[in-house]
Amino acid sequence: MFVGAAFAIAGLAAAALVYRTAVPTEFPVPLLGALAVLGIGVGLFTPAFFMAALHSVTQKEVGSAAGLLNAVQQLGSTFGVAVLGSLYIAGGGLRAAEHCCMIAITLVAMTSLFAAAVRL
Repeated sequence: MFVGAAFAIAGLAAAALVYRTAVPTEFPVPLLGALAVLGIGVGLFTPAFFMAALHSVTQKEVGSAAGLLNAVQQLGSTFGVAVLGSLYIAGGGLRAAEHCCMIAITLVAMTSLFAAAVRL
């Protein structure tokens, strides 16, 4: 799980760097690599986090807990897209995208610290 978080943070940091150095009129090709690393990180983190979160739930409550976990994940994704998308539109362009990556890095790091603190 923590390896996945590290990959996600690395991918987000690389994306922020790409946004910082990108030319506004050209497609930032290095962004594809950064997003691939981010995708690998999310792919490694998410299943491990779900398994750890559901590990302490009784057999009788697993279905309800999994449904709740999925609903909270969807709510967080929707909220994140709304907030970060608003920042991007309000701030405009590449600099706002860089700031959105930095916010996401902070959120992933906080999630990892919380998971470590509760020993998931």
